[in-house]
Amino acid sequence: MSNFLSYPRPAAAQAKRAGDVWVIVPNDDGGEVVVVNHTGHRVWELCNGERSLAEVATLIALNTGVDAADIDRDIARFAEGLRQAGLLIY
Repeated sequence: MSNFLSYPRPAAAQAKRAGDVWVIVPNDDGGEVVVVNHTGHRVWELCNGERSLAEVATLIALNTGVDAADIDRDIARFAEGLRQAGLLIY
């Protein structure tokens, strides 16, 4: 599981909007293509190497009106999935 105090950054990839979803495509053959909703794309964008996952969760909570304590686990799991897909680097 991701360290909630880590500062993940995106791997080399491109994100393209396709209707109501975003498709994140790695720039090399080592990663997986991932389809995410708007919030998932925003999490990926906010993981810029300058924010911890805790800070990302707080920003998402502020933007969505959800209590940060309620989404911490979801953000950590989502970020771990992006890491396993080769789209985030810790």
